[in-house]
Amino acid sequence: MTRLARSNDPAQVLVIGPSWVGDMVMAQVLFQVMRRRWPQVQIDLLAPPASAPVGLRMAELRRVISLEIPHGKLALKARRALARELQPTDYDWAICLPNSFKSVLIPYWMNIPVRSGFRREMRAWLLSDPHRLNRRKLPRTVDQYVALGLPPRLPQPHSLPAPRLQIDAAARSLAWQEFGLDPGARVVALAPGAEFGPAKRWPVGHWTRLAQA
Repeated sequence: MTRLARSNDPAQVLVIGPSWVGDMVMAQVLFQVMRRRWPQVQIDLLAPPASAPVGLRMAELRRVISLEIPHGKLALKARRALARELQPTDYDWAICLPNSFKSVLIPYWMNIPVRSGFRREMRAWLLSDPHRLNRRKLPRTVDQYVALGLPPRLPQPHSLPAPRLQIDAAARSLAWQEFGLDPGARVVALAPGAEFGPAKRWPVGHWTRLAQA
């Protein structure tokens, strides 16, 4: 299969998911777009333990596979072993959302025919469908994710669906109990932290004003 073959109906897709929770939420927009275009497509997600649980709340996914490799580690032997384990699934398309070199290794070793991702970290030779990242056309991370899942020459959608996670009644009830909340109350959750500090963190004053609103 070549890049042009992406215009055909994919049967089974493996998505290599991002490490960060916020990026994983944005990835769900890609899954919505793909399922709307190909209602029968089966999408599996491979992601680190920190973000994989978010995928369990996405109705578009068939399966969520946890990548039990420490963040930042190359771990060639472990990645090779996982590639052999997943090989029988016979995916016809892999979409690599992270821009790292190591994120492409498992789809490459699995010989997935179409491997889509952006040209970063000298990894273009591992991708059968390398994309050039144009930040003027694709300024947001969510735009970049969706572009990787679109057929060639198809324009970017003018509007994208909002992320939507499924929360079951049992999980909701457990959260009420864990935090001692009144099930009838209206609750807003604020999460002001960020892994890399101020670079990805909303200013404290903004959070204060939001909480007081």
